[in-house]
Amino acid sequence: MASAMLVALALTATACQAPLLPTTTDLALVHDRERIEQLLYLASTEPAPFNHRHRLEAALLLQNGGQRELAHQLLAEIEPIQLEDDDFATFTIQHAHLLLELDDTRGALRLLHQTRVSQILPQQPSQWYAEILMLRGYGEILNQQRSSALRALTLAEPLLPRASQTLLRQAIWELLIHTPREQLQELLDEPTQIVDPPTLRGWLELALLCRDYDSGPNQQVRRLTHWQQRWPNHPAALNPPPSAQLLAQPPPPLQSIALFLPLSGELAEIGTAVQNGVLAAWYADRAYNPEQPVALHIVDTGLEKDLAVAYQRVVATGVELVIGPLHRERLRTVLEQEQLQIPVLALNQIDDGDGSLPANSYQFGLNPSGEVQQIVATAKTREWRNALVFHPQREGAQELSDEFSTLWSNSAEEARVVDTVTYQNERRLSAMIEQSLLLHQSQQRSRTLRTVLGQRFHSEPRGRKDVDFVLLLSTPFIGRLLKPMLQFHRADDLPVLALSRIHDGRNDPKRNADLDGVLFPELPWLLEYSDLRTSVDALQDPPELQRMHALGSGAYRLAHWLPRMHTNRNLQLYGPTGLLRLDDNGRIQHRMSWATIHNGSPLALASRVALTPLTQALTASLRTK
Repeated sequence: MASAMLVALALTATACQAPLLPTTTDLALVHDRERIEQLLYLASTEPAPFNHRHRLEAALLLQNGGQRELAHQLLAEIEPIQLEDDDFATFTIQHAHLLLELDDTRGALRLLHQTRVSQILPQQPSQWYAEILMLRGYGEILNQQRSSALRALTLAEPLLPRASQTLLRQAIWELLIHTPREQLQELLDEPTQIVDPPTLRGWLELALLCRDYDSGPNQQVRRLTHWQQRWPNHPAALNPPPSAQLLAQPPPPLQSIALFLPLSGELAEIGTAVQNGVLAAWYADRAYNPEQPVALHIVDTGLEKDLAVAYQRVVATGVELVIGPLHRERLRTVLEQEQLQIPVLALNQIDDGDGSLPANSYQFGLNPSGEVQQIVATAKTREWRNALVFHPQREGAQELSDEFSTLWSNSAEEARVVDTVTYQNERRLSAMIEQSLLLHQSQQRSRTLRTVLGQRFHSEPRGRKDVDFVLLLSTPFIGRLLKPMLQFHRADDLPVLALSRIHDGRNDPKRNADLDGVLFPELPWLLEYSDLRTSVDALQDPPELQRMHALGSGAYRLAHWLPRMHTNRNLQLYGPTGLLRLDDNGRIQHRMSWATIHNGSPLALASRVALTPLTQALTASLRTK
């Protein structure tokens, strides 16, 4: 009864403080206020289980009106033991959904895995069963229980209406395509009775072959044909995901490629690393297709005075595609020609204002701007609003900070950057953190209070509460300083996001322990085992060049599939740098994996992108009740 009174008081306060232009949720709450008050009155006057049914309905109206905390207070008053099975199922679904919205993942999973839930589910309608399974999958994705999430979602899929099935299959695929190959293989190696239902085994096999960038294109196509023969009625065979659609037919034969790379001069080390990545993929391709080896023509752009002339020279020799150049200005020289007779797959990106590129040109590079966009998208899915940014006093870092601020402010109505900390000297970093968290204001309030009261007392300075996450645009060295400093200043609960550069590629857990918990997008090349990476690592190149190995290897794989991706922009290729898609402007967009530092080592995370179609499937299912 106490919670019902608090809810009624809160509703009155909400009505009194309503903004001039209420949001959609505010409007829903105003519209349902009379009904909620009526339900609260009935809940206070009727016996169980009717009073609990009224609370359930009132809580749902509050939740739909954006008043999650008030809805939670009402649900906390319900005694599940007094509920009949149908009401208990409704309560479990509604309460678990609310707990997930309130970021209480463990509480939601405890609720969903109760013994009584498992006992009554077989007697409930299939749609209820599916919703329980989807909520379990949602919570297990957040809790990094990838295998359990896959099992739950795969079991739920056949129980849903067709529209919801399509959304749920998207969620399953998003989860699979960003799962490291070792983990996929471990799941496949489990006993058959554990990999249940059987369709999960089909999903796992398909994801493994689509993610296998060690194999040559023709081998991947043959493996997909074999998979289709084994799984003709599998959901992914009837409606293939974009990565499988790409492999449905072999790419056009490619017999000759020219590499435009700086192998001498100031960029020689980077150019050589890219070349090593290309050669690793080329040798692997030869092993799979010894009868049709691709001829490689290597052009050292460090020695060439005019790349336009070099381009015409390789065209005359019968080369079918150019990979490179790497340097922006040298790339511009190639693209400024009147006509490109053969395709150019550039390894950098330039922007001439209108976003368009010359015909027959494509741009593929490891651009930090793409990482910033991925950070914005992920932070948005977590419903964060307020960002605190740290970056060095450097031109490139300032540009990235400005780009993030613009993208973040445009991502949602309430999204904002509450402060940007630009540091030049790491010695002042602690003081700048203290100032950005407004700890000095808290200390000043304590001093003022001591003066007013005339007595001493102990007080802990408290930081600002309007920060949801920290974005660090910096090096691993600064990250190792900043993360412990945030903990020292009582802000260790703030999520810290960073660019991939926060991970330097060195296998040094002791040195990187201070980065534990940092979240960042990362290349699959650096998060999982691959034969290609092993062959290049044997060259003992410095760790900072490993990303260039991935770029070269990925470019060689991409070169074979460009004609098909150009024809159908929905097709996707999984490669060493992530999930690749060709946009309408000729740029290769690549979605990297998400990772964190755990015990000083990088750890791949489950894809939160899977939550978007999963949420849509849940919403569609709840609306059809």
